[in-house]
Amino acid sequence: MGMGRSAAFLLGLLAGLEGVAADVYRQEVLKDRPVAYWRLGEDDLLDDVRNEMGDALNGEFKPNERTGLQPGFPGAIAGDDDTAVRFQTIPGFACHDCGQIQVPRDGALDLGLAETDATITLEAWFKLLPDSCDTLPRPTAFPRIFHYNNAALGQYAFGVVGDDSAGYPDRRSVWAAAGDGDGIGGVIKAAPTDTLRPNGAEEWRHFVATIVGGDIRLFLDGEEITDVEDSDPIYWQFPQATIGGRIQSDGISFVQGFPGLIDELAVYDHVLSIERIQAHHATGGQPTARPLATPSQGDAPLTVDFDGTGSTTAPGTTIVGYEWSFGDGGSATGSKATHTYTAPGRHVATLTVNNDRGGASGATIDLGLRFPEGDVAPWAAADIGMPDMPGGSRLDGDRCLALLAGSRGPDAAWPDGCRFVYQERAGSFGVTARVSTLALDPEGSPAPRP
Repeated sequence: MGMGRSAAFLLGLLAGLEGVAADVYRQEVLKDRPVAYWRLGEDDLLDDVRNEMGDALNGEFKPNERTGLQPGFPGAIAGDDDTAVRFQTIPGFACHDCGQIQVPRDGALDLGLAETDATITLEAWFKLLPDSCDTLPRPTAFPRIFHYNNAALGQYAFGVVGDDSAGYPDRRSVWAAAGDGDGIGGVIKAAPTDTLRPNGAEEWRHFVATIVGGDIRLFLDGEEITDVEDSDPIYWQFPQATIGGRIQSDGISFVQGFPGLIDELAVYDHVLSIERIQAHHATGGQPTARPLATPSQGDAPLTVDFDGTGSTTAPGTTIVGYEWSFGDGGSATGSKATHTYTAPGRHVATLTVNNDRGGASGATIDLGLRFPEGDVAPWAAADIGMPDMPGGSRLDGDRCLALLAGSRGPDAAWPDGCRFVYQERAGSFGVTARVSTLALDPEGSPAPRP
């Protein structure tokens, strides 16, 4: 039997509504009339990087010879198939493995931001590579999301802070800067707290900076960061507009590459109100995972109660799923879970939450299981080195000692130091040892390996 016209019309209407739903964020941004809006949804490095406001400011991908620059990654906006760009594979100041986007592809550099005291808003979604906050090496002081420099028309930039090597107040913060000429000068404001990975989360963050002359305000995930500090003057390069870093004065070398993904970059020639910033963030629809573990450390074996009810999602959306990965091969679903760990050492549990708009977010929590200690007399025991998590030792029967070395931290693949068990003896004697080391299994949790 053929499909009736009414049924066909209904299916067509539903398909149309799907398309509208996926385009909600774009329409919300366009309401505020940006000067430039790069969605970064291209599929190929040979494509133009399209500016939604007109082709004059279309950009082009500029990969390094060994590039981490890659389009086509899942984007920031929940329920939207538009993709994002990864700019760097491994964090690093010298951009050995990164690429950038230059705008425009052809023509004069002019975003219409006349005068250095112009009013401007910079907006983007970003997602750091796993562990970027812990591995950004000196002197990766300020990876750039967007860098704009025109000596006659003003200079603006914003991004994340890698460390304090350039006077920045904290290595896990966001910043924005404005300058008024070539060389060193201008104003930088940076957040001094750990704003980038609360609770170990590796998630999309919505970042907005508004600049009116030297007055700079920072907003993360729809909320203003009120605790900001001045930092050292920024070193401005020759005229350029770049996404994901900046270019040295030789016009070739890339530096300050962004250690992760960027999506939905918009530039405005006016200040967005807090209400409009919050509307953009809410329309993005991403949740935030916030796991708790009780207790988070203790002697092995250890039973841990996990709670994900503190997780949040954007207004107008609902969390529909909680998935736990306990780091030792175990898993569970639901907002709360209980799991028993048997192996001593470091374990990293992960909570992933999903909302009804298709958004997903993951966060990790570090667990430490101590080796159950006991009396080792007539031996003595001590940790060598300064491990974050101490080792342990105990007698195992009448003739054996069992011991475990201390660990450097949750991301350490090998112990930091050793557990030293000793006694002073005269004469000849023999000792037989069976040695195991802690290695990371494919799930990322410590597991014994001979």
